Amino acid sequence: MKAIARHYITIFILCEPELYEAAGYNPEKLRRNLRDVKLLYSTKVISNRAFTHIAENYIDSDTSGGKINFDLVGNVFYHLSHQEFGYDPSAKGAQRFADDSRAFYSHREYPAVDSLLWLIESMIKEHARSQKIPLAQKAFWPKAESAAVLLSHTVDDLQKWDLSSLVLSIADDFILFSTLKFQQYFHTLWGKLQYLFTNYELYWNFDEYLQLEKENGCRSTFYLATDKCDEIDYSLDDPELQEEIQKILTEGSEIGLLMPNDKLNRDDMMTRKTDYAASTCAGSHRNQTTWLQPE
Repeated sequence: MKAIARHYITIFILCEPELYEAAGYNPEKLRRNLRDVKLLYSTKVISNRAFTHIAENYIDSDTSGGKINFDLVGNVFYHLSHQEFGYDPSAKGAQRFADDSRAFYSHREYPAVDSLLWLIESMIKEHARSQKIPLAQKAFWPKAESAAVLLSHTVDDLQKWDLSSLVLSIADDFILFSTLKFQQYFHTLWGKLQYLFTNYELYWNFDEYLQLEKENGCRSTFYLATDKCDEIDYSLDDPELQEEIQKILTEGSEIGLLMPNDKLNRDDMMTRKTDYAASTCAGSHRNQTTWLQPE
């Protein structure tokens, strides 16, 4: 290794094969081999070997190398593959795994994978500075912004008013008026009058959202349900809604499909959603169709 380090930046990482095996660990062994270390965040690492220093760097005029005293790659794999969820013997596995029973529960607010990758990144940067090797790093977000925001809309109601809702709202109007909430009262009253005389739907406001997004230079995802149920008051067979969908896609935004909670057979549900997505978004290959399961 020292011979290699004379020519290349070399970092040796210990290997623990059991981290890659489904049966390599069990809950008791995992807790026994957890070690608290301070990286980017306070982090629990898995190691069957005790160590004094989590990592060591060796830099001199002849060599440039380092050593990580636990299986960093294996730890990353363990987290990303959700190995701990496999300890639940029930048929549903991860769906029934109690979060507070996890060995990492005390550190749940700290991103373990980020912290582990920070260690290897820091070591590489230290060697690169010493060797005066320039590093090029791709920005995470466009224009090297420090963060990004995902904008989405869950469309579960498109019809605010109908005959039954107008009648039932009389009691709510009386409460608003009697409690002196005049602004909210007149806002609701104006919405009713618009519906009665112009058939204007307060919730059918796709154009308003698209215009706001256009003015601010952003795009979003509109999540629509493909099946009408108790929680959904519209149908995608509505020609006017189909027209709105095409406008959304034309503006560069995306269509997401809601998965209603009343569907028990997930395979059949996904088949219907996929078929519908193919027919709805035909010709709009630049727009990605995504999925959302409501809570």
